[in-house]
Amino acid sequence: IFDSDLRKCQLTGIEALHQKLARLNLIDSDFPAYYDFSKFTSLLSLELNWHKTYSNLNMPSLVTLILRKLKGNLPIQDLSGLKVLELIQGSVDSLIGIEKLTQLRSLVIYRTKNMAAKEFERLEALEHLEYLHIAGCKDLIDLRFFFRCRSLKWIVLENCTNVFIADNLVVPDTLESVNFYRKTNVSEVDELRLNLRGERVYVYPNRRDYQVNGKAFPMGG
Repeated sequence: IFDSDLRKCQLTGIEALHQKLARLNLIDSDFPAYYDFSKFTSLLSLELNWHKTYSNLNMPSLVTLILRKLKGNLPIQDLSGLKVLELIQGSVDSLIGIEKLTQLRSLVIYRTKNMAAKEFERLEALEHLEYLHIAGCKDLIDLRFFFRCRSLKWIVLENCTNVFIADNLVVPDTLESVNFYRKTNVSEVDELRLNLRGERVYVYPNRRDYQVNGKAFPMGG
């Protein structure tokens, strides 16, 4: 069994799938509140609504993890092989532990509450991070938090209304584009100032899609 999307169903006999599944989507599934997902030893991709009673994730073979409605801190024990992480809604207090994700390539933080922008400083430890998408952050975001990530290629800031662009930014050599979508305080002057440093900057205050120069913007891994 390679792929399983178990929506709105009561899971029974799940033990038989522990060594067979590669992808598992548990959004809206009636899943046991107390569960250790490390039993899925072959799993490469997992998507679920997080419950506070779940055990911290000890899944070194997992490649893609999508967590919805997470509350508190990252539930990381061993996710050493993870390349794609998406945190959707919920209230994430901290990114403590994200430095353990040494192979992470793509990070999406979408409309999570309570997270202070200062937590983004922790991303500097991610030596392979290429794609970063932050949506709905109301705290002051200093682009220097992200520019310290020396492997970043693409940055998307969506509905982030308080972005600070400092003078004399040191831009990573790898950076290909910075994209501001919908509500933003970034002005045409800021856009020009950043472009003069060589990277491509796009400001789309009214757009809802992710098209850049007619091409789909890379989303995730």
